[in-house]
Amino acid sequence: MLDMLLTVVSFVLVLGVLVFFHELGHYWVARRNGIVVEEFG
Repeated sequence: MLDMLLTVVSFVLVLGVLVFFHELGHYWVARRNGIVVEEFG
């Protein structure tokens, strides 16, 4: 049971990190092309 919980928590954390860097890529490209970014995410 604890293994399952650890797996789910690990998955959610890794997914969160991946989404963060994905959104950071959008932010970086927008800023690089002169677009004013009002909100991140």
